[in-house]
Amino acid sequence: MDYSAYRTIEAKRDGNVLLLTLNRPEKLNAVTHRLADGPILAIKWTKVSVNKLLKAAANLVLEASLALEARTFATEDHREAVRAFVEKRPPRFSGR
Repeated sequence: MDYSAYRTIEAKRDGNVLLLTLNRPEKLNAVTHRLADGPILAIKWTKVSVNKLLKAAANLVLEASLALEARTFATEDHREAVRAFVEKRPPRFSGR
């Protein structure tokens, strides 16, 4: 994926840092000022609520995710990925 169209900026106010990534740089300044001048406490507490939801979702799948990742390490595709990396060539995956 080509990320050259994306921009990340920081808007700081009252010690809070807001990072934005937009694919329309011409709108970036207006959006950051609107948020920085907006209801900071409402934005802050909304962010806290959303982060709690995201952390809970991550915790639901973490154990299974780690177990499945460990199984992946025992596959031929993983061994091929390591060999390809060491040999500085594209991997040829077989699905095994």
